[in-house]
Amino acid sequence: MKTKAVLLIALFIGPLLTAALIVAKVKPTRVNRGFTLAIKITDYPAGSSVPILSATKVRYQRSDGNWKMETTYANGRVDAAFGQIGRGVFHVDENSKRLDYLSGLSPMDVNESRLRQLPGFVGEETILGVKCFHFHSTSDESGESFDSWIPPALQGFPLRTVSVAKSGAKNIHEVTEVIWGEPAFTTPDYPVDMRRYDEIHGPVSATRVK
Repeated sequence: MKTKAVLLIALFIGPLLTAALIVAKVKPTRVNRGFTLAIKITDYPAGSSVPILSATKVRYQRSDGNWKMETTYANGRVDAAFGQIGRGVFHVDENSKRLDYLSGLSPMDVNESRLRQLPGFVGEETILGVKCFHFHSTSDESGESFDSWIPPALQGFPLRTVSVAKSGAKNIHEVTEVIWGEPAFTTPDYPVDMRRYDEIHGPVSATRVK
């Protein structure tokens, strides 16, 4: 990613966007459970089998779909983002005391029978004791392959994603621990800044975000 705006999307809501591509957004019909996830991001440079741990994350997800995620990078920098149903997804800029609007956020119901019928479905697997639906795709344009493991029990948040570039470079997002239970967290009430979103999608009415 060459721009800061695109990088923010990749770091904070990339996994959510991945899930959204294969999970229909509909009115929830099942009772969700709250949970906390420990996540690590590992890179394998092309031609190397030596892993590079680029970041770790902790994601707090409530049963109502609202969430917060804290990311710690290899250099020690800590960043945060959060999502509120009906309001949106935000990156927290603590230095400027503002919220960078990244996208909207709607409730999702993960329908198992629908998942099995979607393109790229490989099969069912169990990771960390959680049933997942494995999907695979390959880009004809870039040659990149992408695998994701979507667990209905975790509101569609992928337990694992693996992208492999044509060069052989690999990036892996994987959950290392699942803690069940409603998490407690707070989010800052800073002013909302739309510039990050506008750089990618064009201007959006300020009345949509409060």
